[in-house]
Amino acid sequence: MKYLIAFVLLFAVAAGDRHDDIKAAAEACNLNKVVLQSQDKEKIGETVFCVNKKIGLMNDDGSLNENVFKSDAKLWNSDDDLTQKIFNNCKDLKGDTPTIKAYNLAKCIKENRN
Repeated sequence: MKYLIAFVLLFAVAAGDRHDDIKAAAEACNLNKVVLQSQDKEKIGETVFCVNKKIGLMNDDGSLNENVFKSDAKLWNSDDDLTQKIFNNCKDLKGDTPTIKAYNLAKCIKENRN
């Protein structure tokens, strides 16, 4: 799950104006500490959900904020077709809880970036 840290950090670096917001959210949610120390999907998802809520990517109920997703995706990906593919493949979040949805969203984005 260390790839989640790399993904969030890559996203933060590429996000320009959003960099400080994303970095602050990751720090507030202890992203580095939790992901490096845990292999528990629920615990990792809890941390990723915390970050996603703070940056407006996900809502309290675990649903995806589609406008933020599309806007932010353009910051780390200049290929519009790939952005649309990632969005289409990842927008219908799977999971019984917001934390599992957040975990699955991060995993889906990572898997579809290639």
